[in-house]
Amino acid sequence: MTAKPTSRAGKAAKPTKTAKTASRTVKKAAKPTGRATKTAAKTSRTASRVASKATNKAAKTTAKTGKTPNKKVLKELFDLGDNVYRDIRAGRYPSVDVPARIKGNIIFDEGHEQWILGDKTTNRSAGNMAGARPLAQLMWLTAFAQKALTTKTTHTKRSIYYAAYNSPITSYTEQAESDALIEELEVILGRPREDFGVTPGQRALAYGDIDVEYTRRDGTKTRGKLNTVPDGTQIGHSLATAKFVRHDLRMVIVGEKDDVLVRCMEDGICETYKAMAISTNGQATRDTRHMLRRLASELGLPVYVVTDADPWGMHIASVIVGGSTQSAHLRGLAVPKARWLGVWATEMPKLHPKAVLDFKDVDINRCKSLATDPRYASGIWKRELSYFTKHKKKAEIEALGATDMFYLTNEYIPEKLKQAAKGRLR
Repeated sequence: MTAKPTSRAGKAAKPTKTAKTASRTVKKAAKPTGRATKTAAKTSRTASRVASKATNKAAKTTAKTGKTPNKKVLKELFDLGDNVYRDIRAGRYPSVDVPARIKGNIIFDEGHEQWILGDKTTNRSAGNMAGARPLAQLMWLTAFAQKALTTKTTHTKRSIYYAAYNSPITSYTEQAESDALIEELEVILGRPREDFGVTPGQRALAYGDIDVEYTRRDGTKTRGKLNTVPDGTQIGHSLATAKFVRHDLRMVIVGEKDDVLVRCMEDGICETYKAMAISTNGQATRDTRHMLRRLASELGLPVYVVTDADPWGMHIASVIVGGSTQSAHLRGLAVPKARWLGVWATEMPKLHPKAVLDFKDVDINRCKSLATDPRYASGIWKRELSYFTKHKKKAEIEALGATDMFYLTNEYIPEKLKQAAKGRLR
């Protein structure tokens, strides 16, 4: 779903004092003609110039490295900046419509079997103070992305946050502001950030009997095994997009914590069940979810998820199965047939009493938030959320080992896998 920026046709708005102030905020975003919008401007034009130079530089980059930048993405970035520039040249306050990433704007797509964005949009306009600065920041990010593509470089969200320090107009007060703009550019283009040179942090680990083939930056290919590193292999973009060459796997077991990965490796689960073990270390990154999707769709492997028995762990499983609100503008990140093995809220009465903890205010508020989410309106998600809300109790995965250190791998996972095989995992 690609949202294209829209221009506001008609007469040029007469700038008020507030609008003039807003225009100063965007002065690095464009340089329009006409006194009315003269101060509104240098950034959009700067972005447009950078866009043009970036497109022309692509040929030089190809000549030096032998690689061709993604021309389609470059054009989309250029068009975004060019439309803003055209608005200013025409004497209009530039604006961009962005699909709204809110709970009220996600719908379930039967074809993709995941939650996606609906038709609601929000508007970024230089005609008001609230939209002027974010629009200028968006134009700067657009130019930065084009430069990254043409130079064939990748950057973390943290490095982009610091790179903006060079611009007094587009620098951010905190990284959360920068991260939000990166996600906004994703939504506008309908593409994952990796397509325009932004890489996520790597914290997930994988271990299993599978060989993969990577493509290096210089175009050469290399192979690797994911069961040779005792601590597991980090899941980054290269691994998530690597070619699956050979495997001897029957399933994938995903754990919210490293403890699940370690126990599966050390206690023989990986060998006995021919399982790949993956630790997400919290909410799964997009690369991790993309890899899980590929393991399920390309290799036909069932995916099972083990999390803490709390609203946060439940949501980690829910995102793996059906996708997240933040990435609802993207496809190929959900694993619709994945199954949440537990630990369920309804299983807490079976745990050691001292291992069951009381909710804190943050947990109560999380349950209230999930209660308004359409993904928790039915099935196992509704059942478990209701239990959490009523009893206000939680437990960690490690609680399964309170009476037997091998309970997770000797009894819990094997029993849950039997239930899954019989279709009783509900």
